[in-house]
Amino acid sequence: MKTTLTCPKCGGGKIWRIDRFTTPSEYEGGSEMHVVIDRGPKEPLLTVGSFDAYVCHGCGYTEFYGRHLAELRHMPSSGVHLLERPGTAPYR
Repeated sequence: MKTTLTCPKCGGGKIWRIDRFTTPSEYEGGSEMHVVIDRGPKEPLLTVGSFDAYVCHGCGYTEFYGRHLAELRHMPSSGVHLLERPGTAPYR
């Protein structure tokens, strides 16, 4: 939807882009939605990146795209998994 500007659910062509998606909070302007990683009871929560949202005007279908996720790491014990398609070695 982000690149085609076409909704994959209904085929609609009017798409809303919401930069730095926020959720309601007690703070003015809301709280920016981040990837939040719980690293265990003795470690502070780790917040990484933010999200842009693309929303179909016709049916409401929504896709979120992460940005600034360079600090994200594979941490299965915290529920964070890097999934790689076989044969996708880094380009050299």
